[in-house]
Amino acid sequence: MEKVRVKEIIDKHEQKQDFSCIPSAVEMILKLEGLVNLDYYEEQDSYTYKQGNSFSLYDGKILINLKFRHLFYIIRNVKFPLEELFDTIQRELNSNKFIAISLSESYDNNGATGNFHNYIVHSCNNNEFQSLSKKDKETIFCDFIKLWVKNMKGSDILVYERIEAVS
Repeated sequence: MEKVRVKEIIDKHEQKQDFSCIPSAVEMILKLEGLVNLDYYEEQDSYTYKQGNSFSLYDGKILINLKFRHLFYIIRNVKFPLEELFDTIQRELNSNKFIAISLSESYDNNGATGNFHNYIVHSCNNNEFQSLSKKDKETIFCDFIKLWVKNMKGSDILVYERIEAVS
């Protein structure tokens, strides 16, 4: 999908609650895949923070014709398999898919610090992943995912496979 079209879809999306970025990310993927209307908010509407706050909420879950998988949910440290993560993201992009990635709001010499937010990786430019997200109604971006993840000492992702509708 063209970068301009991706941004148009994300611009129309909204993160409705302070901590609903995980279901919001799933909704953005469903919208980008053309599986739901732009006014679809069922994931956020049914979400409560008590359910948890990680991609594991969607691990193995099937929504409309996508089966989600939570990958790289391992300890972030100097031994984190960064190249394997980046290769996985690139493979997904090469398959014309979008990837949800969890990024810390900050990092220090020890890695990730502070709260996390989720972004949708949609393309690669000059060997760097490009992403968009929503913070309330504001579209935000990170165009240096690899650098950010290296400084965080790793990250987890949510990917999906397209499946046939079950009748």
